[in-house]
Amino acid sequence: MEEFNSLIKHCAQQFNTIPFCSNCVMSQCRRCSTNNCYNCLTHIHSIHTRDDHYACEKITYNYILKHGYRYVSEMAWAFLGVKNLFDLTLPINIASVGCGPSTELYGAVAVFRNSNLYYYGFDMNTVWMPIQQFNVNNFSHLPHVIQYYNSDFIEYVNDNNIRCDILVLNYFFSDFVKYRPQDCDVFIKELVSLIQEGRFTAVIINDVMLLYNAGTGYACMEKIAKLLKSSNQNYTFLFQRRHFAVPNQFQFEYGIKLRDNIGFTPIIQEAQSFNPFSTCGSIQLIIKTIKKQQP
Repeated sequence: MEEFNSLIKHCAQQFNTIPFCSNCVMSQCRRCSTNNCYNCLTHIHSIHTRDDHYACEKITYNYILKHGYRYVSEMAWAFLGVKNLFDLTLPINIASVGCGPSTELYGAVAVFRNSNLYYYGFDMNTVWMPIQQFNVNNFSHLPHVIQYYNSDFIEYVNDNNIRCDILVLNYFFSDFVKYRPQDCDVFIKELVSLIQEGRFTAVIINDVMLLYNAGTGYACMEKIAKLLKSSNQNYTFLFQRRHFAVPNQFQFEYGIKLRDNIGFTPIIQEAQSFNPFSTCGSIQLIIKTIKKQQP
């Protein structure tokens, strides 16, 4: 995919151009003497980290170079799972919460290549803005509308009476429940209310394969499913659970098994030194909203 290769080349160029931190904005820079910014990313992604978050532009490019092939492929598989719900001659509206660098955008463009996409990304962290602006420019030759909002998603949807075809929460909940656990239950209840109102034809939640009952994306996904199982006079909700990686001895199988191969190959030369993940590894909950026929 030409646009994804352009993103990878851009991230490699930016990473190699921006100097390493002299005064790290995190509590402590973890690259040490290795000059490896992935040490900082590994620290941020640790389940024990509560204080440090994405705060350095250089690691945002490292993030794409390390995780991009995996995350884009996972989301492409997810979009294929809902593609048959839509009339592809009409525009497809996608909203993404906590979108960051918008890896799901590239998966969507690959799957809905011949459709017009309207993509709306919401993220409160301004560190992603340079990559987001690159994304806007990167797709300017295609008839897609790409917009970003440094706004609270729930407030924006309610204030503007937003409805869309696909809502995406891509590695959102594992991050949210870790850094803002006090707000997570409130967000879930508000999100469920929007789903129950039929605001989204499909909801895609793609997250880390940590199958604990608290403090994980999995726990949030299942809480949403449980709340949606209550009776609704206007809509029926269908759930599809999926996983890529073979569970270890301490895990169970979360729904159906998908092939774990990445769909964006070959891994181009600019990314190879960053040793990107070359297989998919997430769990997914796909929620389809079916309007009931009125008697």
